Amino acid sequence: MKWLIAILFVGSLLVGCQGKTTVEKHTSSGTSEVTDTPMTPEAKLQEQLRSAAFQLNAASESIAEALAKATDAESKSSGAVKEGLAEVLDFIDSAGAQISDFATDPPPVEEIKAKLAEYEAIRTKAIQAINDSIHNLEDAQGIASGFEEENPNYAGKGLSDLIGVAVADLKGALEALGGKLDSTEE
Repeated sequence: MKWLIAILFVGSLLVGCQGKTTVEKHTSSGTSEVTDTPMTPEAKLQEQLRSAAFQLNAASESIAEALAKATDAESKSSGAVKEGLAEVLDFIDSAGAQISDFATDPPPVEEIKAKLAEYEAIRTKAIQAINDSIHNLEDAQGIASGFEEENPNYAGKGLSDLIGVAVADLKGALEALGGKLDSTEE
């Protein structure tokens, strides 16, 4: 739960560009010329980290909602459903913890430029953490979905949908970082 507080504290709305920088040039004749130039590698990385942080903050909020719903459902359940929901809670909590370090605003481009390899490594670690988090949430979603289908009086109705929202947010973060979803098949 500490990860949730940290993420919500750090969360902010972030706006990004599309991989290009708009430059306005003033010519000697007094006219302006606007051109799009490709971003530098460090500016591109900063934008990837910024976009991913935005998506991860959204995922963190969805995970928090799912965690609250699962906690409530567990308190109202018994037997195998209660045991299953305890497992769902573990998966959801783990998913939130895995992404908590990566939901922060990136540093200025100058710092990224000075430590480009370090920030590329952070991007790579974030991709892996997001993949792990997605797999945990998909496991939780499968269990929750099964309870919803099998138990008409299940207290956690809608939980699998909440988890699905978090998965979608995480997939957005993964895409922002240029990552791909790892297959769970071995």
